[in-house]
Amino acid sequence: MLLIGPRGTRWFVPANTPREVVNAMHQGAKTAVPAPDVLERLRVTGNEALGSTPAEFEQRFKADLVKFAKIVKDAHIPVQD
Repeated sequence: MLLIGPRGTRWFVPANTPREVVNAMHQGAKTAVPAPDVLERLRVTGNEALGSTPAEFEQRFKADLVKFAKIVKDAHIPVQD
């Protein structure tokens, strides 16, 4: 499940979260997000839910890291801790 909004793609868990936990969260989101009240809440806050698998999200996240690293480098923004 991807959450797309004015600040980009997000839907994160801590690094090394067990795959079973990620899958359980995914299943919960697949159940909750289609509810009309949840969709409306997302809409009014400028967000949109797009269906995906955890593996598809991981691919998109990695691609976003490459994309934004280039933007930061090209803009000469200093890396911070």
